[in-house]
Amino acid sequence: MVILDTNFYVLLLLNDASKVPLDPKTGERLEKFQDRLKHLIETLENNQETIVIPTPVYAELMVMVGRNNLHEVMGALEKNKNFQFATFDKKSAIECAHIEINSKQKKSAAVDTKAKVKFDRQIIAIAKSNKVSMIYTDDKGLCTTALNNGISVVKSHELPLPPEPPQGKFDFDCQSPNVNQTLH
Repeated sequence: MVILDTNFYVLLLLNDASKVPLDPKTGERLEKFQDRLKHLIETLENNQETIVIPTPVYAELMVMVGRNNLHEVMGALEKNKNFQFATFDKKSAIECAHIEINSKQKKSAAVDTKAKVKFDRQIIAIAKSNKVSMIYTDDKGLCTTALNNGISVVKSHELPLPPEPPQGKFDFDCQSPNVNQTLH
């Protein structure tokens, strides 16, 4: 099971080039990012991997897509059998408490707002209670919280490009008169 962060959904479903993340090596927008996302989803689907959508991520996504795209986005996510919604339930609440206690023991110097930290912890708590192994995100706070809780992270610039299509066949017609004359 994996989780995609809100920004991955926005880019996947709305195809907004202005929101494509920057490549940390070049400082430019990531090359072929939409292709990378589609390849990721196809790979996950082919591997029959469940893509968990935590309800806090879903709420944030609905706000970001706005009223004009709301029903289209909801339909796209709800009709795909590989997507599974996960709520912040009792099990997640217990996980969230453990995350909070552990973070206080580590005395992390968080620069994010208290609400942002709680939001990230809810996502990680949902991930842990649903046995999610990987989160796709560029959010630094979410990355740190995930890694501190044993969940692997993949950032957008780490997504592989899809493989190039195989080279086409060379159409060589041996019956052509010019070819036969050249070969004899």
